[in-house]
Amino acid sequence: MRFHRLSVTAFGPYAGTEVIDFESLNAAGIFLMTGKTGAGKTSLLDAVCFALYGVVPGERGVKSLRSHHASADARPEVVLELTLGGRRLRIHRTPEWHRPKKRGTGTTKEQAAARLVDLTDGHERLVSHRIQEVGHELRELLGMTSEQFMQVVLLPQGRFQTFLRATSDERQQVLQTLFATQRFSRIEDWMHDEARRLRDRSADGERRVGHLLGALSNRAGVAVPEALGDLARGDVDALSEKAAAWADTVVTAAAERAVAAARDADEARSTLTDLEARLARAERESPTLRRRDEALRTLAALEDRAEELTGARTGLAAHARAATVAPLADSLDVLDRALAEARSGAARRRSALRAHLAPPGADRDPAGDRADQDDRPESTDGDDRAALEGRDNLGAHRDALLNRVAELRRLAPLAEEVVERRRRLELTRAAVAEHTADLDALATEMAALPQRRSSVAAAVSEARERAAAREGLAREVATARRRHEAAAAEPAARAEAERLAALALTAREDAAAAHEEHLALFERRLLGMADELARQLEPGEPCTVCGSRDHPAVEAPDDPHGDELTLPLTVSLLPGRPVAVVTEADQAASLARHARAQERADAARSAADAAATALALLEQQAEGRSEADARTERDAVTAALDAAEAAAAELPDLVARLESVEHEQTRSAATRDGLVQARREHELRADRLAEELTAEEQVLAAATVGHASVEEALAHEQRTLHLVDAVTAAEQEVAALEGQRATAAAQTHELAVAHGFADLADARAALLPADRVALHTRLVDELDRVAEKARHTLEDPDALALLASLEGRTPEDPTTLGSMTAQARGHAARVSDLRATTADADAALTRLAEDLTTALTAWAPHQARHATADRLARLVRGMGSDNQLQMRLSSYVLATRLDQVLDAANERLAQMRDHRYELQRTSRGRGGTRVGLGLEVLDAWTGQARDAATLSGGETFVVSLALALGLADVVGEESGGTRVDTLFVDEGFSALDPDTLDDVMDRIDALRAGGRTVGVVSHVSELRTRIPTQLHVESSRAGSTVRMASTVA
Repeated sequence: MRFHRLSVTAFGPYAGTEVIDFESLNAAGIFLMTGKTGAGKTSLLDAVCFALYGVVPGERGVKSLRSHHASADARPEVVLELTLGGRRLRIHRTPEWHRPKKRGTGTTKEQAAARLVDLTDGHERLVSHRIQEVGHELRELLGMTSEQFMQVVLLPQGRFQTFLRATSDERQQVLQTLFATQRFSRIEDWMHDEARRLRDRSADGERRVGHLLGALSNRAGVAVPEALGDLARGDVDALSEKAAAWADTVVTAAAERAVAAARDADEARSTLTDLEARLARAERESPTLRRRDEALRTLAALEDRAEELTGARTGLAAHARAATVAPLADSLDVLDRALAEARSGAARRRSALRAHLAPPGADRDPAGDRADQDDRPESTDGDDRAALEGRDNLGAHRDALLNRVAELRRLAPLAEEVVERRRRLELTRAAVAEHTADLDALATEMAALPQRRSSVAAAVSEARERAAAREGLAREVATARRRHEAAAAEPAARAEAERLAALALTAREDAAAAHEEHLALFERRLLGMADELARQLEPGEPCTVCGSRDHPAVEAPDDPHGDELTLPLTVSLLPGRPVAVVTEADQAASLARHARAQERADAARSAADAAATALALLEQQAEGRSEADARTERDAVTAALDAAEAAAAELPDLVARLESVEHEQTRSAATRDGLVQARREHELRADRLAEELTAEEQVLAAATVGHASVEEALAHEQRTLHLVDAVTAAEQEVAALEGQRATAAAQTHELAVAHGFADLADARAALLPADRVALHTRLVDELDRVAEKARHTLEDPDALALLASLEGRTPEDPTTLGSMTAQARGHAARVSDLRATTADADAALTRLAEDLTTALTAWAPHQARHATADRLARLVRGMGSDNQLQMRLSSYVLATRLDQVLDAANERLAQMRDHRYELQRTSRGRGGTRVGLGLEVLDAWTGQARDAATLSGGETFVVSLALALGLADVVGEESGGTRVDTLFVDEGFSALDPDTLDDVMDRIDALRAGGRTVGVVSHVSELRTRIPTQLHVESSRAGSTVRMASTVA
């Protein structure tokens, strides 16, 4: 990995574009990056890491990388050109940022972007423009993660000693990636999976045995012995013997329980039969005895109610005699009520007449008000009221009333004429008021007409202007529609481009896999070449290699599992299979497959490039608008055009409205003159009608003194006449009813005395209500019936015979016997079920014992195989007593690689620290971590090994630098690893004394002999005189800049 060129724009502290030419720095081999604290030295290393991985070291996030010094519309970008894996590449990356909106205020988020370009053949070829695809491609070429890159290549501030102080597990992840030792981890995983598979099979047998033991325990109701509880730790043979003995004991106990249950069932059946016979006899005797007891209780209760029965009989007899007198008494009551009502009616009618003749405001007689609620007396004179005091005066007063009624009827037509004349006067005055209101409304309308004309005229002018703008708006609509179509098609085109890019990535991965397969076959053929040449030799024929016809020592075929070289290849290529001999035909077929895969990859890449070009064209046409924004712009312009078209269509109507308003002004003036003339004529007619109405009203007022109208006076006199007639008729009715009542009272008294009562009141008191009569009647009938029934029950022959048979024996209670029988029946059923259950349990336990023996026999081989596989799996994973080092197989291999790294590091460390310190690997774990890859520092002055955490700041820097340089050496020499041609060291030199600094710089300077480039990042002034090639980072208010400078060493 070698850098050629780095460009940063609006990134970190750099407001503009800063370019670093690594070609001149690579030629120097070592260069110094210097500047003030905070100027931005580390930000250049962040840019390198961001270009390769899309992340930056430390706690800074990729969403805050844009420079605050840059202009608002400056697009942040990092461009890195480098050689990686034999390919020259250029990486473009842009972090997420917010740009100003093209329309309006505010900002719009721009998503992060990445682009990878291949420059290997001298022409630019786009590899991918997708972030995930670019990251995948670079990770395949780099062979390490961002964290590992920072530990091996880029050693930033605060993390220089990370690899030195890493835990064994963390250090294992770095070394495993750098030295491609994942195949040993796959061996560990395979052994672990195989042990787990055998464990599952053994666990199935164990679960079967456990299930059967539990079934035996549950069926028998006894606990499993503790000796059989932990199946996983027991020996199968010993378990079989213990289980058989325990099962035999369980089956024997079950058989004994079955015999005892059968004996208990027979005894329970005998007891139940005896109780059922006693219950049947008690149930036969019980009804007769119960009826006899009830009859005795009934007769005793009737004796207690004898007095009540006698009273009921006496009351019913008196009620029957009083019922004969009741009809005449009821007739007398009717006459009393009629007479009272007639007297009340006569009084009410006389009060009503008196109230009718009372002057307005006088007190009314309440009786008169109640007599007729519709009466409304108006007025009369004192003579009329005086005439009502005697019954003889009513006739004379009636004749005077008839004369006054006739006079008022004669004046009725004149009153109607007055009403009609008054109605015509009101209509005329209403017409005058209506004309006045019409004139007022017309004046208001005429006042608004000038403003309406101005408004319509303005609308006509505006419509003409908007109609004239139609042509320009039509062009804007066409442009907006094209932009919207491009924005709408852009998501589908982007999805298609991403799909084709994913297909291209898959095709490229397939081509790479085919290439790897071809290389593997080629390597295998080389390994088997001696065997292939040996098989081609024929006796007496010349060798194709040396030409000799003698073949004294022909190479025998190698055992593919027998040497250290072929075993890793076998595991990594074809796990579980031997390496077969590869022929030239196999190699040719593999090459053909690789060629076809490469053709498919090229075709897929061409399709992806075409889709990317189409997408770029759509993005250009959409001008950065989203589909929603473009649709909004299109709709807005279209709406403006529609409004202009509508204005043009509305223009003729607006002109017509203007002419209509002008015509309405003329018509309103003529209407106003007509209304003034009509109002004057109605005013004159109203004056004439008022004079005529006054004369006629004076005549009527003289004839209707005390009344509002002729109709009211006539109604008053007619009402008075009606009331006089009503009073006369009521008084005549009262006299007739008084005579009838006296005759009926004498007849009723005579009848009551004849039936044995002192008077009518005594007869009324003997009458009973209907419900009381019915109650007494039911009581007498019911008590007579109950007494007769009880006597009949006591004299029944069956009851008398039963009483004779009970002499010397106490009757049994059926309820008690029924309860005892039910309990005996339940007990018999339970013991019967228990007999069947114990018999079934005996048979089931016998079957379970046989199944248990079979399951233990089947489980034994699976347990043995699992024990062997588990021991091997724990061995390769660094667990168990067999692995004394407690190291995994992969850690053991990596420990060898780490020893090589420590050897290379110690060569440099010895020269930088006067042979005082030496790094060595330790097998002691720290903090509970897996042992095997730990590091410690051996101090030659004290002879004691020290933990790296106890070193001082300067010592930590020197040891960490030696370790990083040693790691880079070994990785570069390892054929399967990643060659590191560039190393960055960020800070730490200020902690060194002058002598140590000289030693460190000598070691760094020696790296140039191997073709490496070392960048030292520091603000230590002494390094400026030691390293001639320098990058100066200068800061200012406008942002930082980078300047290359050379000094004389």
